[in-house]
Amino acid sequence: MSATSRTDARTGLREEIAQRLDTASLPLAGHQKLFGGQGANQVCDCCDACIGADEIIYEVEIESACGRMLLAMHRPCFDIWVEESRARSEPSLE
Repeated sequence: MSATSRTDARTGLREEIAQRLDTASLPLAGHQKLFGGQGANQVCDCCDACIGADEIIYEVEIESACGRMLLAMHRPCFDIWVEESRARSEPSLE
């Protein structure tokens, strides 16, 4: 895969995660517990792709008003989820 196609894929992933945050189909990162391990064909809550046995899975436990939620994510998806959540949580300088 070329550097350009990796960048394009990451941009598309960022847009997908941003949309899920904006529509509240994915919660904002905040106070959560994080667990890591080997994937076992779980579905990523950020991109809907399978997290295979040859990949690292991040399991994120979030407490909310509705109770405990457990999310599964690829590492790159987790990183973007945190970045996009922070961007929505930080006060604007405008």
